[in-house]
This record gives sequence, C-alpha cells and structure tokens, in this order.
Amino acid sequence: MSLPLQNQHPGRKQPSQARGRQKYEALLAATASLMEEQGYEALTTKAIAARADSAIGSFYQFFSNKEAAVNALVQGYRSRIRDFLGQSVARAADGGLNSDDVENMIVGLAEIYRDLPGFGGIWAGNFEDGPLKSQAQRLQREVFDGMNAALRVAFPEVSVEDRERCLATTLETAKHLLANAEDPERTFTEMRRMLGLYIASYFG
Repeated sequence: MSLPLQNQHPGRKQPSQARGRQKYEALLAATASLMEEQGYEALTTKAIAARADSAIGSFYQFFSNKEAAVNALVQGYRSRIRDFLGQSVARAADGGLNSDDVENMIVGLAEIYRDLPGFGGIWAGNFEDGPLKSQAQRLQREVFDGMNAALRVAFPEVSVEDRERCLATTLETAKHLLANAEDPERTFTEMRRMLGLYIASYFG
C-alpha cells in the first residue's frame, strides 16, 4: 500500500507562551468544528477567527492560510495516532501483542475517529484533488504503517501479503462503515464484532 506524502505547509509561528498557546488551540478547535459542520470548501479564515472569538490578525500570526490551519490540525491527529500505535508496537516488540490487542487497536482508532471533530471528513479521503487529498493520505499512511509495524513484529509467521491484505481490508471496511453509519453507536459495536472475527482469522 503506497500512499505518497506531499510537502507540509507550516504555520507562521508556534506559540511559546500560555496565552498564545490558548489562542492557537482555539483556532485549531474552530477549524475542526467548522470542517465538521461545513466541509473544507466552505471554510474561510474569517469564519475560523470568528468561531475562535479571535481577531483575524491573530489567525495570521499563526497560519498563512486555511490550508496551513488544516495542516496543523492533521499534524495533531497524526501525533495522537502515532502515540497510540507506538504503544502497540512497543508491546509487540516485547512479545505481548495478541489477536485481542489487534482488535483493540481497531477499536481505539475508531474512538479517535469518533472523538476528534473534523477527523472523519479528512480520513474519508473522498477527494479527487486539492489539499484534503494529501491530508487524507497522510492520516491513512500513519495508521497503516503503525499497525503494519506492530503486526509484523507480533505475528512474524503471517506472510507480508496476508498481513497487508488483512490490514488494508480492515481499515477500508472501518472507514466505510463509520462514514455511512446512521446509528454510530450500534455500528461501532457491530463493527468491533465483525472485524474482530476477521482479524482473528489471520492473526488468531
């Protein structure tokens, strides 16, 4: 599974003091909530600043444009995913990962999907071009590589082809189910049962 990474678009500066950090986090939260409600195309820098109860000048202190704000948001998502999956890789290296842990990895990722505003829209990656396509690729690459590393260490007897086929199918299924769920909680429960059995067929 090859997902190219494109160049990042950094913000203008990173806040070093508590007050600046609060403004920065408020702008990111506003970006996330507006992405969740309106999508990327309707997102504007003025709307982000207004939602964060900040002056537009404050926005441009930290971000050059809305794409830079979304990029910073995705970096936060990737950091959370990296930390979560890094723990699984560490357990695998110590010989402590089993098929139940693999199922819990899927559940943990689904919880991140549910809990982080704006994550689902970017993760879905239903974009032919534009900045959100590359953002979706980064998120998907982070998840795939982290889980692949853990499974490779914990289940060396499973072939590369089988491991990556199972992983790609699992992530694609979870993405589709969560993105189209009419009853998210019920879908989450059933997805856990279904994918648990599927994963166990490879890594039981």
